[in-house]
Amino acid sequence: MNASSHPGPLPDESMTRSYDALTVEAIAQSAVDQAQAVTRAELQDPSSAAWFYDRYRAVAALCDGRPLHHMLSVGEVLASLDGRVPTTMPLTMTWDGVISGPAGDGPGEATLVACTTSRGGQTALALTVEERLALGGQLLATLHTAEACLTPGCGTPADELDASDPEIWGWICAEVAGVEGPARWWSSAACLHAAIAAAAAELAAVDEAVEADLVYLDTQHGEGAADEYLVQVAEASEVALEDERGRDADEPEDGDDLR
Repeated sequence: MNASSHPGPLPDESMTRSYDALTVEAIAQSAVDQAQAVTRAELQDPSSAAWFYDRYRAVAALCDGRPLHHMLSVGEVLASLDGRVPTTMPLTMTWDGVISGPAGDGPGEATLVACTTSRGGQTALALTVEERLALGGQLLATLHTAEACLTPGCGTPADELDASDPEIWGWICAEVAGVEGPARWWSSAACLHAAIAAAAAELAAVDEAVEADLVYLDTQHGEGAADEYLVQVAEASEVALEDERGRDADEPEDGDDLR
C-alpha cells in the first residue's frame, strides 16, 4: 500500500468557518468601498486624473459618429484605451445635400452642413461665416480653375477682346483690385469665382510676407521700427499720388489749343 492511499488528516474544527449571507454581503461591500477609496485617491493626483480623462476622451472619440444601435467589439474598446494603438481610420463623412444657413437671430450663428458618417451616424459640419467663405473659395479654386477652362478666350485681357463681339455675349469682365494685371473676360461665373479665389490667395500670401517683414524689422531694429516704416511708405505713396494728380491736371484735354 502506497502513501497516496491514506487520506490526509481531518482539519481542526477551529480552522473551519461558515459565513451567513449578511457576512458575505459585508465583505463584498468592504471590497467595493476599498476600491472606491483607491479610485478617489488616484483621481486626486493630477497625473492620474489626466490618465483617466484621456481614456474617457478616447472612448468618446471611438463612439463619435456611430448610431445608437451600433455594436463595438471588446478589442476596439481596449485599443482605444491604449493611446499607442490607433483605433480607427479618420472619420469619413458624406454630404447629405442639405445646408442650413444662419437664421440671423443672433451673432455668431453657424452654417450647418448635414452629413452622414461612414458608420451610418448623422452629423453636421458647423462653419462660421469666415470658414464658409474660405471653404467655398477653395472648392471653386480647386474644382474649376480658370486656367483649365476649355472655352476659347476665357481669361483673355479686356483690351484684347471686343465687347460687341457676339462670341463673348454673356461673359463677365472683371478686375481684382490689388492684383497685378488688367481686367479680364471670363466665360462663366465659375471661372470668375476661381479667378477671385486665386487672387485672394495671392493677396493673402503678400499680406503674410509683409507681416513677416514687419516682425523682422521690430526684431532687428527694436519695437516701433515696423510702424515707422509703414508711416514712411504711406507718406511716399501720398507724394506719388499727388504727383500723378498734378500730371493729370497739366495734360491738355482733347481739343485744347496747344499753342
